[in-house]
Amino acid sequence: MTSPFFWIVFSLITGALGAMTIKRYGAGLGLTDHPNERSSHRRPVPRGGGIGISAAFALSGLLLGVPYAFLIPACLISLVSLWDDRSDIAPRIRLIVQLILSLAVALWIFFTRGWPSSGLFLVIFSTLFIAGTANCYNFMDGINGIAATTGVVGFGLLFFYGNQGGGDPRFVTLSLVLSAACLGFLPFNCPVAGVFMGDTGSILLGFAFAGITLVFSNGFNDFMVMTGFLFPFYADEAITMVIRLTKKENLFMPHRKHLYQILVNERGIDHWKIACAFGLVQLGAGLFFMMLKPLGPVALFIGQAILFSAMAILNIVVRKKSDTPSP
Repeated sequence: MTSPFFWIVFSLITGALGAMTIKRYGAGLGLTDHPNERSSHRRPVPRGGGIGISAAFALSGLLLGVPYAFLIPACLISLVSLWDDRSDIAPRIRLIVQLILSLAVALWIFFTRGWPSSGLFLVIFSTLFIAGTANCYNFMDGINGIAATTGVVGFGLLFFYGNQGGGDPRFVTLSLVLSAACLGFLPFNCPVAGVFMGDTGSILLGFAFAGITLVFSNGFNDFMVMTGFLFPFYADEAITMVIRLTKKENLFMPHRKHLYQILVNERGIDHWKIACAFGLVQLGAGLFFMMLKPLGPVALFIGQAILFSAMAILNIVVRKKSDTPSP
């Protein structure tokens, strides 16, 4: 198999080329994000720059021999998301497509492993996990640099974990590809956004992260550790969703009520500083969960609960000090 250096260089270049292309031609293609009262930017910016990340994923997947049962649904969800970046597909239709493609990957995983006694439950759970993570990643892509930084760290951790744990070499390399592609995209989006990743990139990254996590998981401990690699995104989204549900808000409507958005918009902290802070927390959480793994599932659950509680307390403190009403 080709050396990691080749995949890093290839993915860096492809991720950067995609961002450069959309930055230059995105407006002419109808791929423009116009600011509104819920936006964290103040001028029109081309979106869909994650097409380079998608291209790196698709090309490397073909070259690596990644199973079509994983590769095709992931590529399709990125193409649908690119169309959504241009034409705004109805949320209900988009969700149905995402669930169907997530189900396809979940079925492939469990058919290839041998159908366990709890297979139906696991397929349903895995389908919701993949689609949920794809949307979580998309919802958290609201300021410059946060989605790409999270991609660099999250897929870098997956690469390390899969490589150390004897994961499928094709998916280990694919994790490295996505990490490097996000790094190639990052300078075009942060600290000043010349282009946005768009659903094209963010939905794919969440979909691929969840799928690779399931591929690498040989049990509950593995799953708990790897979900920790995306801990800040999962925690911020879950806490914000609970707050919005208590206020009886429509969860499909855009908003600026995530912790990272409040820190930028209400507290006035630079986008890049929040993106870096989330990346550092993500890296620390990932290493923390890897250290806890030998202690077993109880330790992992307690570790998750402690970090989640800390995130919830931070939310309360920040919201009380901002113009956003306290939960």
